Amino acid sequence: RFAGAKFAFLAANVMRRDGGGTLFPGTALRSFGKGRRKVTLGFIGMTLEATSTLVPPQGIAEVTFADEVETANALVPRLKAQGADAIVLLIHEGGYPASRSNPDGCEGLAGPIRDIVTALDPRIDLVVSGHSHQAYVCDWQAIDPARPVLLTSAGLWGKLVSEITVEIEPASGRVVGKRARNVVVQSQSFATDRGAVE
Repeated sequence: RFAGAKFAFLAANVMRRDGGGTLFPGTALRSFGKGRRKVTLGFIGMTLEATSTLVPPQGIAEVTFADEVETANALVPRLKAQGADAIVLLIHEGGYPASRSNPDGCEGLAGPIRDIVTALDPRIDLVVSGHSHQAYVCDWQAIDPARPVLLTSAGLWGKLVSEITVEIEPASGRVVGKRARNVVVQSQSFATDRGAVE
């Protein structure tokens, strides 16, 4: 019997129709290191705004889905005030690169995630996206120097996992480096349902 998830859900843009706030918490903070070497990451988690077009209405009758950009941008000042040195947006929306041959590139990226990233508060450092089932890694600063965000997606069916590094200088709390790559999951290190993957 399934006892339930052993991790927390974040749903910053899933609002109760009765005015009771979000269905699940919208943000979380995680700290690493101790003393002067301590750094803190702030996380914003969001469900697809277009969920109502994909699921039966009776399953979501008590909730609404708010705009992703407005929701994320409104939460950035709060996370900064709570001590977040870097902010990560976990979002169920994605994009489509022009070519699927490079899972670590994003040449010609199109789709909803492009408009979302373009409108995000530039203090968001990392966007982990999904939904489109595409694999990509985008250094958005190369596209728009005013937005130093790293955008990732790990494809589908657990074939890839995004290995992401965010470097933060503890003394200043400043992000000094970001990089990511999509790593092929090896069958020896991770059990998969071969029928589902194929």
